Amino acid sequence: MGKKAVNKSNGTSTSHNPSRSSHTIPLKKNDSRTLPPQLDKIKNEVLSFQSQIAENPPKGSTFKLFFIISFYLGSNMILGIAPLLCYIAYDPEQYITKYWNIYGFIPGFGYLLVIGVRIFCFLAVLDYFIPIPLPGPSLKWCKFSDDTAAKLHYFPSKVVWEGSNNDFNPNRNYLAALHPHGLFGISYNLFLREMWRRHGAFTLFTGADVVMYLPVVRRCLQLWGYSSCAKKEMVKNLNLKYPFNVLTLLPGGIGEMFYGTKNSEEQIILRKRYGMFKLALETGSCLIPLYGMGSNQVFDRYFTQNSILAKISSVMQTSILIWTDRFGIPFGLVPKKEKIVLVVGKPIDPIEVMKGKLLSGDNGLSPTVGWLDGLTEGEDGRKYFKNPSQEQVIALQDYYVKELKEMFKRNRHLKGKDWEEKELWLEDEKPEKKKKE
Repeated sequence: MGKKAVNKSNGTSTSHNPSRSSHTIPLKKNDSRTLPPQLDKIKNEVLSFQSQIAENPPKGSTFKLFFIISFYLGSNMILGIAPLLCYIAYDPEQYITKYWNIYGFIPGFGYLLVIGVRIFCFLAVLDYFIPIPLPGPSLKWCKFSDDTAAKLHYFPSKVVWEGSNNDFNPNRNYLAALHPHGLFGISYNLFLREMWRRHGAFTLFTGADVVMYLPVVRRCLQLWGYSSCAKKEMVKNLNLKYPFNVLTLLPGGIGEMFYGTKNSEEQIILRKRYGMFKLALETGSCLIPLYGMGSNQVFDRYFTQNSILAKISSVMQTSILIWTDRFGIPFGLVPKKEKIVLVVGKPIDPIEVMKGKLLSGDNGLSPTVGWLDGLTEGEDGRKYFKNPSQEQVIALQDYYVKELKEMFKRNRHLKGKDWEEKELWLEDEKPEKKKKE
């Protein structure tokens, strides 16, 4: 592996810095898998755009960053403030239109507010009646909304890529797990751009099904490459061929938004997320651990996992929490200038993990179950585990947790002096007790 260097033009830490990066393992020419129409349509454009990303530093403005964050957070609050929006749009007795400009607002502010809300409500309703044609990513939208340049300089941000291009095999599928969730996955597109730049792979991502009920934003998420986190959809996506063979997941989900809150430790939900590891075994997909140090600190959140809001959010399957922004404004949209270090770990091959357990002589399984039981080779030559056992799932989970924690320790100093002694905890661990020991 080459000498480690920092690419100052784009803020990424790399093991080498080629002018045009690519994978070194050749792509199979006889891959019989077909792509859905919406992905097949943009495949060639995805591959040709790689050279543009590799040879040109990202461009963008702080205004674009604020716009994207405001749009995303504002759209996610639509369902919660829907009654208020309806009241403003209806404006009984024209109270808002006539009187809001008296209380220090600009002249005509009330009138403009009512008109603006009415237009938005009309578009929101219209959005449900217009079907989304060929749901899938739009490169034009992705290029337009790319705010990685602003993130690299505003926070500032840095991408640390462990390993080399030799670790990426375009003939395999990858499930990248982004930790922590924070208020939202703010470092996701840093990984997307770097994966695209290095390997020409366009990263799709999963999200909670509830977002597809949010007007306007659901359409934009589809254009970014959103798909449901339901198992059926994820299995389908983890069988797509290159360049759409990388799928991103935020395993902590809504529940993790109540971890890593203000003045608390870095803590994630992973111990009870067996589905992610079972899915990797069932599809033969490699796992890529990602950790965005600083993601929890960009917005201050005040309610922990034991709060009433966390319990209500769990029941309703949607996030209900309170946060403040850089200026301490509740539900504010301006992020704090907190350094973000996104660490991308080496891919973890579930098949190699099981082989390693076998070679190590580990006999943690019952005599009737083996580490390689269920290993199957499909018609296309790809290997996977058919009906993996609970022991195999837990073994892969334990290996992943160990690698993730070690990756965190190796790179925590890059975040700053106050992070040099930080630890990463799982939801079933108690940071306070362990710190005293």
